[in-house]
Amino acid sequence: MKKLILISSLSLGFIVSTGIFVLANTTNDTGKDIENLEKTFPIIRDKSIAFFRNSDWCNVIKSPRGNYTNNLGVNCTWNIKKKDNFFNFDEVAKQDFKEVQQQLNRPKIFLLEVNFNKTGEIESARFDVESSDVAPICKVVWSCDRKTYVYQPNHGNVLPEAIPGELWYEPVNRDWYIEWQDWN
Repeated sequence: MKKLILISSLSLGFIVSTGIFVLANTTNDTGKDIENLEKTFPIIRDKSIAFFRNSDWCNVIKSPRGNYTNNLGVNCTWNIKKKDNFFNFDEVAKQDFKEVQQQLNRPKIFLLEVNFNKTGEIESARFDVESSDVAPICKVVWSCDRKTYVYQPNHGNVLPEAIPGELWYEPVNRDWYIEWQDWN
């Protein structure tokens, strides 16, 4: 699937009245992205990483060892259960974060949520792709779609119900699909 993004803007005093068209190819790398994400499974499983966030102002890693962040502010841990206690990164948490961050660099993942089964295997996972990896122009414009790779083994192409214009899904294979969100 190719996405066409239209941008009309005033930039550096130059009016672009006809708009700028940017073509972002979103599928050529899907197979490679999935392959790279699956390579992260051993470190995610071995460290039991249930949550990971990597942004310029907020880093979080959550595992049975503890819940660690570089920013104890509420906005940094907004989507984690309130009952969870967070601590500033210690040396082990910093090292764990760095190792996971290095693994989640292609595509660049800024948010990871994982569910494990009773035996410690990955049951499902959501990998939110950094918007600049979806289309480079997203660094400039906020009207880009958000792309999330979802690992749901044996989903059988039965996908969640779409919300027209807001949330839609694209099957990849029997274990993976892409969730797209209109992020405006």
